[in-house]
Formats: sequence, C-alpha cells, structure tokens
Amino acid sequence: MGAKRKRPATRNASANKRTKIACVATGRKTNASNDADNAVQIDHPVLKHYFSRVTTLREHLASDLRERFPSATAAQVLDRLATQADHRVTNLLDSVLVGCRTSAADRRAHRERRAKDLISFTQQLPSSTIGSSAGAGPGAGAAQLEVVDFVVWLLFRRNQLVTRPQHLLAQGFDRLSAVHAQARPGGLNAVSALPSIPGIVCTFANPHVEFVTSAAWCALLRLLGPGGDIVMVDLLLECCLFLPLSPSPSDSSGSRNVRSLKQFSGVPLSSLQPCASLVAASADASVAPNRASDVALRPAAPGALTSVAQSGANTLSRLPSQIRFVRNRMFFAQPSVSANGRIKFGLHSIHVLNRYPDFRDKEQTVHVLKYIFPRQFGLHNVFTSAVDSRESALPFKDYTLREAEIKRLTMNQPRGRDSTLEQPQLKVPKRLAGDALELVGKMRKLHARCEYTQLLKYYCELSDASAALIDKGEAPSAITDLATPVSRVSAFCQAVIKKVIPKAFWGDGEEGKHNRRIVLKHVDIFLRARKFESFTLHSITDGLKVKAMSWLRLPHQQAHHNMSRSDFAKRKELIAELVYYVFDSLLVPLVRSNFHVTESNAHRNRLFYFRHDVWQAACAPALETFKSSLFEELNARSTKQRLAGRTFKYSTVRLLPKVTGFRPITNLRRRPYVWVNGRKMLGKSINAALNPAFRALNCEKATHLDDLGCSLFSVGDIYPRLKEYASRLRQLGLSGQRLYFAKVDVQACFDTIPQKSVLNVVKELLSTTEYIVANDARVKPPELTTRRRGEQSVRPIVKFSSRARPAGFIASEASVETAELSKLGSDVLVAPLNQQAYHQRQIEEMITEHVEFNLIKIGRKYYRQKNGIPQGSVLSSLLCNFFYGRLERAELRFLQNEHTCLLRLIDDFLLITTEKKLAERFLQVMHRGLPEYGVAVKPAKSLVNFDFVANDGHTKLPRADGPGFPYCGLSIDMATLELSKNGELKPGTTVSDSLTVEYSTMPGRTFRRKALNALKIQIHRMYFDTSFNSLDTALANLYRLFHDAAQRAEHYMRSMPKHASLSVETLINTIKDLAQLAWTMIRDRHVRKPRGSSDRSDYECAIRKTQAFCVAYQAFRDVFMLRQTKHAALLDWLQSEIKSSWPAVGVERAALLRVVPSMLE
Repeated sequence: MGAKRKRPATRNASANKRTKIACVATGRKTNASNDADNAVQIDHPVLKHYFSRVTTLREHLASDLRERFPSATAAQVLDRLATQADHRVTNLLDSVLVGCRTSAADRRAHRERRAKDLISFTQQLPSSTIGSSAGAGPGAGAAQLEVVDFVVWLLFRRNQLVTRPQHLLAQGFDRLSAVHAQARPGGLNAVSALPSIPGIVCTFANPHVEFVTSAAWCALLRLLGPGGDIVMVDLLLECCLFLPLSPSPSDSSGSRNVRSLKQFSGVPLSSLQPCASLVAASADASVAPNRASDVALRPAAPGALTSVAQSGANTLSRLPSQIRFVRNRMFFAQPSVSANGRIKFGLHSIHVLNRYPDFRDKEQTVHVLKYIFPRQFGLHNVFTSAVDSRESALPFKDYTLREAEIKRLTMNQPRGRDSTLEQPQLKVPKRLAGDALELVGKMRKLHARCEYTQLLKYYCELSDASAALIDKGEAPSAITDLATPVSRVSAFCQAVIKKVIPKAFWGDGEEGKHNRRIVLKHVDIFLRARKFESFTLHSITDGLKVKAMSWLRLPHQQAHHNMSRSDFAKRKELIAELVYYVFDSLLVPLVRSNFHVTESNAHRNRLFYFRHDVWQAACAPALETFKSSLFEELNARSTKQRLAGRTFKYSTVRLLPKVTGFRPITNLRRRPYVWVNGRKMLGKSINAALNPAFRALNCEKATHLDDLGCSLFSVGDIYPRLKEYASRLRQLGLSGQRLYFAKVDVQACFDTIPQKSVLNVVKELLSTTEYIVANDARVKPPELTTRRRGEQSVRPIVKFSSRARPAGFIASEASVETAELSKLGSDVLVAPLNQQAYHQRQIEEMITEHVEFNLIKIGRKYYRQKNGIPQGSVLSSLLCNFFYGRLERAELRFLQNEHTCLLRLIDDFLLITTEKKLAERFLQVMHRGLPEYGVAVKPAKSLVNFDFVANDGHTKLPRADGPGFPYCGLSIDMATLELSKNGELKPGTTVSDSLTVEYSTMPGRTFRRKALNALKIQIHRMYFDTSFNSLDTALANLYRLFHDAAQRAEHYMRSMPKHASLSVETLINTIKDLAQLAWTMIRDRHVRKPRGSSDRSDYECAIRKTQAFCVAYQAFRDVFMLRQTKHAALLDWLQSEIKSSWPAVGVERAALLRVVPSMLE
C-alpha cells in the first residue's frame, strides 16, 4: 500500500509557516499588535493601491522612533511632539500622509547601506554636521538644508544612468556637465553651482525642496533631537509624502477619509506600480497549479537556459494570457523591390529563412532553430525578457534580425571545423537536438521549394478592376474595390503555412490534424480582425493536444510513458514558442511582403488588403500629384547634414483611401531612431519636440480670445454658441423668424495656408518674453468594473498633462490649479513633475523651422513641404484657427451683428442669420476665393437651405432637405435651432466597422466596460437641455442614444466567438448599468461642463427617471426584436421592465408615445 498523499497546504498556511521559520531564525518574537498595525490607517481610494501602509506623519514617526531608539528615548521624543505648541508643526504632523512600501527588514538593510553613504558624503564635505548631534541644536534650519542636500546627493549617486533620478526632490537638479556651462545667464535655464552638493548644479527652483525646508519642517527636526536628521533622511528617501488639498473627515469607524492630495516627496506616484498587482503576481507564481493545463503558465524548468542569466534582462515570467500579438506590424508595409524595380513577392529577403538558403547545412539549421525557440538558447524573448522602452515603442520587440544578439552570446563558444557561419554555435538543448532539429531542416527545405508568387496568383488573383488599372491605367469607381477579399488572403496564408510548416510539428494522427485545424482557424481570425483588435497567445495554444506532438519528447522517451508535471510544462513552453514564431515571425512578415494593409476614410476600423502591385499602381498618380503641388525635392546629402544638427527629424507620409481618391496622412508622432553612446534608441517625435511651442500657443490663446474669431475647438462648443444666439433672438423679438443657413468647406485648408502669413500671426501672438512649460500628473481611483460586486480594475487611472505659464505668474497659476483640484474628489496631484523655461525667440524659431522646413521622406528621397502647414502636427489646429480668425476680421467683418451667428470648426464655416442678403454675400465672398489666405471653396461641398446660384452663374448649390441642417455630426433644427445627433452612416459602412471586440481576456467584463465608455462619450448636455431643446427632442435624442448603444451591443455579440458568448445575465446587468449611467449623467450635477461656462445654472432637464428607463429598455427591445428567437429571455425581461417603469402620469406617458410609438406594441 502506497504512502498516504498529503493534503496540499493553502496559501495562508504556507505564509504563516514561513513567518514562524523567519522568527526562529532571527530570534525575534512576532507581535500582531505592533505599533504599525495599531496605527490608524488612512482609507484613500488611490493610495491604498500603491502602499501597504498609509498613516499620518505623527503616527509614522511614532512607529519609526520606537523601532530605532530605546523605549525611554523614544518616549521622550514622542512627549515633545505631543506637547509642543507650534501650530505649524501640529498641522504638519496631523495633515501630512506617509505612504510606505518597504518592510521593516528592508528598512534596516537600507539604514546599514545609508551609513556608508553618509561617510562618503561627509568626507567630501567635512563641514557637514549631518549624522552628528549638532543637527539637533538651535541651528536646525541649517541641519534641515543639509538633510535635503544629502538626500539629493544620494539620489544622484544611486542613479548612475544618464537620466535624472525618479524622485520629486531631485527635480531642478542635474549633474555638472559642459552643457550647463553654455546655459543662457539670467534665465530660468541658467545653472548655479551648489557647494553643499558635490557635482550637482541647480537648473531651477524646486518647490518641493522649498516646502520641506520651510520653518515648520525645521522646527520638527529640532523636536526630534539627536539622531533626528537620520530619521528625516529615511522619511524623505524611502517614503512618499502627501499634503491634503481638502478637509479630511472621519467616519464612524475612526478611519480618516482624505480627499484630494498633492505629493511633495518621494518617487512620483505616476511612476509607481500598484502594490495590489505586484502582490497578486507574486502570490500566483508561488501557488502550485492544481490542473495540468496550469503548468504551461509557469516558468521554465531549472535546467533550461534563461534569457535573464545570459543577457542581463530583468527577471520576468509572462503568462501566455499576457502576451498579445503585435498585429499593427503588418499595417502600411512597403513592397520589396528588385534591382530592376519589380515587386518581389514571398517572404522578404532579410527573413531568416531567406538569409540562410542552404538547407543541407546543419549549422544553418541550428541558427534558424534559435529564431524559433529563443528562450531555450537564452536569447531575448517575449516570455522572460523585458522590453526597453528606449529601444522599442511597441510592447514586444521585432525579432526579424537577431544576428547581433546571437553573435554577442556565442562569441566565446567553440566553432565547428566545417562551419559556413562566421560565428561559433551555442549548444543545442537535448529536447531540440532530435526530431525538432530535423523538422526545422525540413521546414527550410519546404520553404525553398514553396512557390509563393504562384500561390498568390492562384488564391489572390487580380479582379477585373485591378487588371484594368495595371494594364490600362483605368481608375475604379471606388479605391476599396481594388482590395483583395480577406477570405482569399486567408486562404493564401493558410496555404503557405500548410506547405512550409511540416505536419509533424502539429502532431501525429487525428490529434495532430486537430491541432493543425486550430492553428489555421486562428490564422483566419487573425486576418479578419479589425484594426485595433488583438489576440493573446493563450487563446491559440489553449486547445492544442500536447501529447500528440512526438518531437517534444526527450531522447529515448517512449510515447506511452506518462508525463510528469515538469515535463508537461516544458512541452507547453516549447509549443508556445513555436506558435508565437508562426504568427509573429512568419504570418505577419508574409502579409507585409505581399499586401499593403490599411483602413479607409469611411470604414473606420475595417481593414483592406491590397496586393502590392495593385496598391502601387493605384497610388502612383496621387503621389506624383502631391509631390508636384505640395512638396519639393531636396538634395539628400545636404538634407542629412541638416538633420544631424536639428531637433526635428523627418516625417513619413502614407495614403489613406477615400471613396474616390486618397488623403495624405503625415505621421508626426513617429519616434525616429537616434544613436546614443553607440546604441540605437528612440528619440523624440516631431509632435513631442513641438510640445513647448504648443503649450506656449495655448497659453496665449487664453489671452487672445478675440483673435480666434468664431473658432470652435470641439463639437461641444457649438451648443453654448447656439444657445446664446437663440437667447439673443428672443431679446430682439426675432424668435420665430426664418433662419438662413449656409455652410462652406475650405478646400485643403492646411495645405493652402501661406507660410509667411501664418508665421507673422505667430510673431504677433507671442507676447511673453519667457514661458515656463511644466508637466504634471493626476492619479484617479480605479473605475468600478462590476458595480454590484464592487470589483475594481487593478490599476488606478493616471493622466498626464502639460501647460505653459508666463515666467512671472507661476505662483498665481499654481494656486488656481490647486483650487481646481480640491473640487475633483479623491485625485492625487503630482506636480510639477519637471519644468523648463523657453525664451520667446526659441518658440518662434521652433515654429518657423517646423513650418518652413517640414521634411518628408518618401522612399529614399527627401522632400520639403513648400505650401501650407504640416497636417497632423499638434500646432495645425491652433495655427489654422488664429489665421482664419484674422481672415474673419478682415474679410467677414460685415457678419459681426446681432442677427447672425458664425461658427467654424477648423475649416468648416456655418452661418446662421435672419437676413438673406448677409447669407448671400457670405457665399459670394467665400466662393469667389481669397488667394491671399489660400482659401478656395468647392460648390459641391457647400450646403444651404435656400436657393442660391454660385458665382459662375449656373452652378446651383446643394440644398438641405428635411427640418435638420447637418453640421459636424449634428443636426440643427432650421426653425428652432434645437440640436440632435446626425446618426446617418456613410454608404457602404456598418456599425460593426466601428467596433473593437475583445476575444481573449474577460470578454464579459470587457463588453460591459466598452459599452459604458461608448455611452459616456456620446452623452452631452446639448442633447438633453430642455431649456434649449423641447422635451420631445430631448427624449428623441435619448432614444437614439440607446438605440445606437443597442446596435453596437448586438453587433458586438455577433462578432464574439461561440466559446466566449455572453450570458443573458451579463447582458441584462449591462443594460441596467447603461440606463442608470445615462440617467445619472443627464442630471444637472453630472453633465459635462461646456467650454467657457462658469456654472451650470442654465441647464435644465425635464426628463423623468421613469421616462429615461422606459426609453432605454424600449430601444434595446426594438433592436433585439430582429433576433427574437435567440434573445427570447432578454426580450421577456425588457418587456417586464418597461411595464414596471411605465410612468403613472398621463402627460409623461403621452410624451413617450409621441417619441417612441413602438411602445404601443
């Protein structure tokens, strides 16, 4: 009889056992009721996610003093703190919050290391008194300065990198270098040497340092007595300190509930990882799996090589569910061209299967093996290696080229005598040295024999429209008609994978066929997905049969032998590497080298696959037109020399298909690669480099509102303008008169604005000699993911912002910012993160260089944009608004009267007036053209609500049909100015084109989150203000809102796979949450505040709660009635909810029936 199996220990039991063992080893007794546990915990919705313990400064010092000093000494200090009469110190002790992430053992280790650092600091500064009893005397102010100086010095000493330390007290300080010696004297960028901090200079005044060296902190240090300076050093170094910006009431349990906070010391909260996620990850990793499938999620066996040990990367262990394929690598690819200019199909020439074509060479096969199974050879991989954000902007690296990495790892390895490679080889792991190596050799042979071009011609043959374009140059009626259907693209890719990947890789027998079908099925799903949809590695490997793959076995291991847990884990690990290689390094390169994948202007997230030859033939005429009219070619050598010494690098341009043509899209957010100390790293994008200029113009915008004219910065700005115009008409007694609408669209406004003229406008705007650009962050509590269960997302929400201020108004602006934050609930402000001063001349030069010398690289040639301003730049909208504001003052001054309302969103003008002659004159001026402003208007894109003939005398402008006038996605009632949403879809598009479906991780929870977020974006007070709109219009807007939400939900559910289909309960709970969210937001105190409005007293909403819920349920019922057989249970619930929510008042019922007649059914 075998031994009795022990019951596995629980997580808490093992933790308690570890605690007891630690106590025996150290000789200390554990006390559950220690000072740290007895301290009153601060219940803050943000800080509790980052710190294991949050207390007041008084409670933290009490715990720290009892831990450091004998009980008698600690008691004396605590008595002084309790009996001191300085109200400043009292407020400091009771208001400042301290967040700690380190344990007591870690703090003791830090003290020992800090003692050595203190000796080094005092040796460089013999006059320093820190660490001695002198710091507790009457000169505590100087001692506090020395404490802060030591903290700053130690932060830079610890951080030996080029970047500054991630600590708020280190801001404004930098290492002494030659760059600072050339700083402009007198400005905020000028540096001053600090004799108290060796090797450190001050670039600007740090407000956090000023606060912790104020009189209150100096008095606190004096009260701490001898040794207090070391306590203060540990407090500033190891803890994060926060100052409340609003009162902190206490609840009935005695815990303090602090609202908004501001951090003034410690690592910025925006840079920290939440403790909850770290603890959960470590806890999950320490728990033994209970199922065989869980073993695949564990790290590699001890015998395997790891990339951590070999390459020095950070220790990681990503689960397959945490690894998402980077699909956007296959978008917007350029073709591979031969020497004679012909497009080459198949895999790119730099692909590893093409770079080593001799499939008979075993060492080349081993080299390819490293690309497929990098984790086994200790190479960088997605499972255990960290990605340096300075080298890649994507979550995972591109592993197309590994030669430099392999060479570094194998330079000391022995090389075979007959090797054809220039580098020695690593030892092949035992599990890969047998069948796996043979299968890779067979794959190389199959690749060499695969006719990629013939397969492409067979599965993705040219359509009649594509053939006519290539042969005769005949343009199609719609560009998207030239795209290859995704079903044919999928068939081509599956055929290639079938021919190149040996069948034995997927297993033997029926189970091997099953594995192959699963992989090919996911290839089809991968290609059919929309633009922003992604898939995890786990979603593909989850259904694979491991035992069928004989090549995973160890040498001499029989097929009938049972697998141990470690053996099963190793096999799953190898399968995960193989599948990731097939999709990331075979499927994605295959699509890139044969197709140009892009979205279209009308279809949003839907992807189109154009064969490279078809795409090249379609784009060539448009690209030549853009080159001749918009760009001018530059000398490559002189351009490269200029790029080497300038901040702005070049941008790239791509063509976005429209219905009948293309739109050039310039990518100014792309981060170019630069060489830093011999390493290739990502530099700043053009938009990031323009951030100081953008913030400076935003600063001037607040003081030059009149220069903006009738500019709108968002669609929401239309509402207050129309409401004010309607009120003005009522005051003039013109309410009810006919209104004349005229809309014109400037043709290619960004490309036609004169460069010299817009730069003159900028020079007149910049009125401040010096601007200070400061960054800050706001950390918000995590959103509820399931309201009924109280579950929350793991991470709090971090939002970064940047703003510019005139140099003389820092303090006043900061006080205004603090006053605003105190009204925002439980947010934590981390500000300033960093700041820098810019002279007016620097801003002007920056904008001039960007406008007049905007470089675009097309192929291998460089071009300069000779007309207009760069489209896609962060400055484009602001420059356009200021420039067209000048146009309005000069050419449209006749519209500045009480009878008219002129609106403009970028280049879309809308005039509303009671005088027909003004509308006609406006149209005549705009259609005549304004060459000095680069303005030209197409009559076909204009729209009016009255008869008007263009200036040519025979072109009649289009006239709006129906009661609503369309403008920027809105419909404006031409009689009452009431607003509603223009929900018409573009021809040929569907609701599903705008969706992004989550297939892998928590589909039900993601569906609810996406539904709520989509509804939040659509809710604006302009739709539900019954002081402006009628009640019927408000109810109709609400019904349309929920009808759109129901359509999105229904299409979303249809797009989900069967195994992840949503339950009726999930759908019902989501509909309830949507109805409650809408009702909450349309009420006065929850509706978004419009730009420029100081209060919300002018907002009224006469919609009742019963009406809102009835409209919500009826909208979902109308949509899901089209599939009533499938959703019978949901429809029954909706019908019962409509009956229970039916208003009792007859007037409210009548209003519902007028808007939604289907309620009678």
